[in-house]
Amino acid sequence: MTATNSKQDEEYNLFEPEGLREKVLPIVAIYGANGAGKTNVIAALMFFVHTILHNHRRDFSEINFPKFKLDPSFEKSESEFDIDFMFEGVHYNYGYIVNDGVVRSEWLYSFSYKQRASRTVLFHRDVESEDGEYYFNKVLKGKNKSISDVTSRSSLFLSTAAKSNHDLINRIYDYFKSSYNFRFRNDVQENAIAKKIKDNNLTKDIGSFLSLIDIGAVEMNVGIYEVDDEQKEIKASFKQALMSVLNSKENVDFKFPDDDSNIEYKISISRRNSNDKLVKFKYGDESLGTKSLISLLASVFLILREGGIFVVDELESSLHTLLSLKVVELFNCSRINSKGAQLIFTTHETQLLNYKGFRKDEVWLAEKCENGSTKIAPLSDYSIPNKSNVRNGYLDGRFGAVPFLGLMNNFEKLWSE
Repeated sequence: MTATNSKQDEEYNLFEPEGLREKVLPIVAIYGANGAGKTNVIAALMFFVHTILHNHRRDFSEINFPKFKLDPSFEKSESEFDIDFMFEGVHYNYGYIVNDGVVRSEWLYSFSYKQRASRTVLFHRDVESEDGEYYFNKVLKGKNKSISDVTSRSSLFLSTAAKSNHDLINRIYDYFKSSYNFRFRNDVQENAIAKKIKDNNLTKDIGSFLSLIDIGAVEMNVGIYEVDDEQKEIKASFKQALMSVLNSKENVDFKFPDDDSNIEYKISISRRNSNDKLVKFKYGDESLGTKSLISLLASVFLILREGGIFVVDELESSLHTLLSLKVVELFNCSRINSKGAQLIFTTHETQLLNYKGFRKDEVWLAEKCENGSTKIAPLSDYSIPNKSNVRNGYLDGRFGAVPFLGLMNNFEKLWSE
């Protein structure tokens, strides 16, 4: 997510992190036809982050590793993941290669640009190396050898080292844990959303946003209530029934973690009636669109406040085009987005393509190849005059990444048959 050097694009809210020569984009929008692979692109990122965070508990030998199913040769091919990220003012690259449940290679590099660009190999792992599976640079302090000795071939050294209190790697692990937030569906479950809003003091920010859009809201509140006896009994009986099923399995001893299930969080939105008096509406009274917006804003404002990467599948889901645009504009505002948060999202909302704040390298197009695989490329790879209507060009198929509907004329005939 770094900017090109195109002189045609305005710089808008590009970030210039210390320790990096390139400028970083605050937004990336991914367009493409249904089934083009947009979701798979960001799902791969989520899978990568998930393996980093949980590999020490469930290694690759226990994972049904996703494979490309449209080409039989991929069944035995290696899967490679890597990512460049900025952490504590340093540019890092981390990645791994896995095949048949075995980590074939793993690495962590750092980069310096003080005098000239240089790369430092902090650690490198290669199961086929004649010099031993692991190489550790002396600048990587910690119990590297002893940790590598207990890291199985199906486990990541980074995940194992993080759980072994390795100083630098533990901090990098925490970076992945705190910095990436994924949203793949409209989660409008009230208690979880309200708790997130309350715990992170987001009530005022979300309430202010809602009061400025045309839903009549004046303020929003989050209350904490004790669960009544009937609900307690329902929860207790459900837990008991679920535990009975789970514990009936061989070698399973399941227990629910302690939680605050005796309290619940509720959202209310106040509006003015015809007598200019405030009337409270329950969260359940709101439309799906309003619920989706509140859920989305809870994550958006938290990311904007603390920094990080927010990855959303179908940003416009249940939202009006102008509301989707306002969310995008929040990340493009340097005063609001002062922590350098980034928004990556897939969308079909073509109206956003006319947003003047979009650079061409912030709009990516996903297209299905002949073999069924997906390729993505930014609009900056195309020759587009500055005054062109990008939306019309996209819908006309000038850049690809749109559905081919040429055979739909035959549908009526097929239907009648």
